[in-house]
Amino acid sequence: MPQGMNINHGFALWFTARKLRPPVVIESGVYHGLGTWLIRQGAGPDAHIISLDPSPSSQLRYKESEGTHLMGANFSDFGLVNWHRLIPDPAVRARTLVVLDDHMSCVKRVGQMLDAGFYHLFYEDNWALPYRFGGAFPDSYGFNAVCAPVQIDRVRRAYNAKENEPTSAPWLERPPNAPHPLRRLRRKSGHA
Repeated sequence: MPQGMNINHGFALWFTARKLRPPVVIESGVYHGLGTWLIRQGAGPDAHIISLDPSPSSQLRYKESEGTHLMGANFSDFGLVNWHRLIPDPAVRARTLVVLDDHMSCVKRVGQMLDAGFYHLFYEDNWALPYRFGGAFPDSYGFNAVCAPVQIDRVRRAYNAKENEPTSAPWLERPPNAPHPLRRLRRKSGHA
């Protein structure tokens, strides 16, 4: 499975940082540092970048000299960092951009982010549906998966592939004649 950011997401990240010009950017999931470089180009020289990644900073091809690096032996998970101590001013936290590319559930991360007083989010782990690269499920629960119609056959195949797991997922099935939940929204908005 490919890693890193594609050109469309790279442009979107740069544009978001350029438009917001946040005083602080938190990048959770750094890989080789391409996102960090794009953030720096977009946010400008005055933005403070905080990089979080369990891998050591020696893997980086681009490393911020002025930023805070919670990487390798100094790594701390986004949800465990004391953001009120690291960014004490609530007004600065409210203007901070959080970039999540850490392969964690968007539901979990958004809750942690809001609890810490952050409001600006760029979520990079948003895999497209249906999944490419051999039909594998993504390694994190992203917004596309949260908002997509349930794919019963794919769920059943995933369960059947594992030993000692249920062979069906009846709690995920809609009644046979029930309309798709998004169809109602489309009708209200005037789209077929």
